Amino acid sequence: MMLYDVCNEAFEKGFTTKSQSARLLANVVAIAATEGLITTKIDEETWGNLWLLTDDGAAFMMELEHAYS
Repeated sequence: MMLYDVCNEAFEKGFTTKSQSARLLANVVAIAATEGLITTKIDEETWGNLWLLTDDGAAFMMELEHAYS
């Protein structure tokens, strides 16, 4: 569920790489990024400092929502 929460925060408003959320949930953020659920990549050549939800992250969230409904 913590992965879902991180993905949801990235979806709703994004959160910076140095935010309190990123610091408190550093291990979960690392897992979400490694699994391709969130990213800071804006386009092929640009990286930012805001964690955003990926298409895979959105699919992950939908699967969990479906499983729990």
